Amino acid sequence: MASQKENILPSQANVKLKMRPMCRGETMGWLGTVLVGMVVGLAGRATHPARPGIGWGISALLGGIAALLAKYGGQAAGLYVEGDMAGWIAAIVAPTLIVLVYGMFAGRRR
Repeated sequence: MASQKENILPSQANVKLKMRPMCRGETMGWLGTVLVGMVVGLAGRATHPARPGIGWGISALLGGIAALLAKYGGQAAGLYVEGDMAGWIAAIVAPTLIVLVYGMFAGRRR
């Protein structure tokens, strides 16, 4: 019977696979947060039931800023840590609310 070591090719002997967790520790970073916020802000503007009082650019800008504030503000407040799913949720919910609320107030002024 051949041992397990004998079946390994010499070129495979020093190869070590590094296993990474799928969920824990994976982060979206600040750029990913801004992009998610911008997309959600634009979606919030597009699905607003009344005619929105803000443009597409302002919606994207507000969405990106709101996502950054929600993610890093929540981490600073100790609500969650880097890599938690709560960071994704905050980066999606906050831009939606900000764009909808801003659209309601901006629509009244016109």
